[in-house]
Amino acid sequence: MSAFSERLNKYVDESGFSKNALIAACQVNRSTFFQCLNGKRLPTDEFFETLLQALQLSPGEEGKLRKCYYIAQIGESVYRSRINAQRCLDTLASLSGEVLPQIYQFKGETQLTTPHAPLQGENQVYQELCHLVRAEMFLPEPKIDLFLPQNSRSFFEYLKALYRGSGEKVVRLRQLVQFAQKKGEKTKDSLEFFSSILFFLASNCTGYEAYYYYTEADFSNAVGVLYPYSVITSTGVLLLNEKMDRGLFSTAPDILSACRCQFEDAIRESKQFYTPFLGYKQTVEFALDHWSGSCARYQYFATPCFGMYLTDEILERYCPAGMEKIVYEYFNRVKAGQDYTSFCCERGLMRFARDGIMDEYPIGLIPPLNPEDRVAILKEMLYRRPKNARLYLIDENKQAISDEFVFSLSKGKRISSYRRAMPKLRMYCFQEQNLLDAFMDYFEALTQSKYVLPQSEVERVLYKAIVCANSYCTHGEDHRAAPV
Repeated sequence: MSAFSERLNKYVDESGFSKNALIAACQVNRSTFFQCLNGKRLPTDEFFETLLQALQLSPGEEGKLRKCYYIAQIGESVYRSRINAQRCLDTLASLSGEVLPQIYQFKGETQLTTPHAPLQGENQVYQELCHLVRAEMFLPEPKIDLFLPQNSRSFFEYLKALYRGSGEKVVRLRQLVQFAQKKGEKTKDSLEFFSSILFFLASNCTGYEAYYYYTEADFSNAVGVLYPYSVITSTGVLLLNEKMDRGLFSTAPDILSACRCQFEDAIRESKQFYTPFLGYKQTVEFALDHWSGSCARYQYFATPCFGMYLTDEILERYCPAGMEKIVYEYFNRVKAGQDYTSFCCERGLMRFARDGIMDEYPIGLIPPLNPEDRVAILKEMLYRRPKNARLYLIDENKQAISDEFVFSLSKGKRISSYRRAMPKLRMYCFQEQNLLDAFMDYFEALTQSKYVLPQSEVERVLYKAIVCANSYCTHGEDHRAAPV
């Protein structure tokens, strides 16, 4: 029996109603009712809702049964994938604002206390691991190579604290991870890893690189099965077992050199998990001609993709000098492309109505729109929305959405994410297919989920935004002084 049918049987037994009474109340075929109880079939949505009313469950019980029903409909692996995708987007939202303070600056130097040592026990391994990377952070140009189990979350939290405290230093941090071979596990691993490295993408630190391989990869020079994991710095190497409760530490130059060579060999045979936009420049001047349109896309951000609704007249008024050709080519490509779905929120739309800033673009690229042009765009969104443009409002009481990190998905091509508030664009692209598939599935399901408000709410908010922008026109207020 499935988890759903087991829980359904439990609630039926505890309800105090006979099965005959429930069958009569639901007006369902007797055979269908018992097939659902036995796990041989799922009830239809209509039957399920009727059954919930008949059972008279508490809110907590109903929530648990609904969850089991949803999992039974889509499968455990898909459910887990969607939950992990949601957590990634929640993480981006939580990283908005001043949430990455410098904790402390590393000054002076530190010495490792021993040239070599065997380690036993989780506490001893963890302390030596932290000591090794902290000692490296005191150097002018820290270099750390990591190959650790993904479940070593406490160490990565400590590493993030060190990374934030590195100040103006460029820390070269390379991380190698191993994903499972089975497709469902591949997706789970890639989503969890994606969530774990979002911090590095959000911080102002540079020098982070991530590589991955699957378990079927054959590294002939890999360290033996006793200590498959390692952390390598300029001054030492720590070899670790899978449970991270036993290890070997050494500062011997020949051992350090051998481990470093093995790590380089593994990197060469692995794939890069993400790439900074335009290679390793990390930050680049924003240029519209870098974007490729003409494929189905999703955008998840507080404000929608305004590029779908800009008229030629508005483009002409606000186009940066010398960029006319590129701007027109880009926006025509966007409008002529396939479906472009924006997930945004009421707060973001109302902010645009007040200040006229199109937040999806880096600050300063396009000046704030005057109130009349804000009204024109909002009316396009409400009354003359293009057939290939879909707009959904996220219910922020149920799911968070970022004000700073634009998350965009091009079907079959890449995931792109960037922080629009930075003086220069710092964009990252992800092309791992399991990651693409997981987010495609998530966004397709999101349109019908409890996290999205009804379309009537979209119309209400757009009308409210038009009234708000119109008030600036009526009173002749300077849009640059509009309250945010």
